[in-house]
Amino acid sequence: MLQVTATGVQHAGMIENDQIARVRLPHTHGNERRPSKITVPEKAHPFAKLVFAEMRRQGIRYPELEALSGVLLCTTKAHRFDNAPGLATIEANLGALGWTLVPVPKIDRLPPHVVEALDEIGEHFRNDQETYGAALLAAATFPERARRDVAALRERAEAKRAAA
Repeated sequence: MLQVTATGVQHAGMIENDQIARVRLPHTHGNERRPSKITVPEKAHPFAKLVFAEMRRQGIRYPELEALSGVLLCTTKAHRFDNAPGLATIEANLGALGWTLVPVPKIDRLPPHVVEALDEIGEHFRNDQETYGAALLAAATFPERARRDVAALRERAEAKRAAA
């Protein structure tokens, strides 16, 4: 059954809009949600802790996360205490919550010229909020910057070959 509402198109119990598909569960009425009872276990894997903390913050329940991520409810619950989550499971759960995993190298693994550039950039920030915003921007634009950098490196290498 297809039904158009103010929040989007509803079919088969799902609401689809520009932002994210959410399951409309019987206990929810529009945007009204009961306070979350999900707790963040102390001994869980750090990525699992992030998932549970975000579920609590966003008011998402296990059945909703299962529908959004495709990860079985029992698998997500098992990450509370029993086992460490796999990369695919964590990426699916975090993706359903609006997050992405981004690999970041340790500072001692970076080339010296990159460390110097980071130090110079760091001097321009006055507080943690500005630093956090710049880090988010850098993470969000990383693929585009990486493509530009690789293209520039290829152009330089081709220019060297042509000159030789």
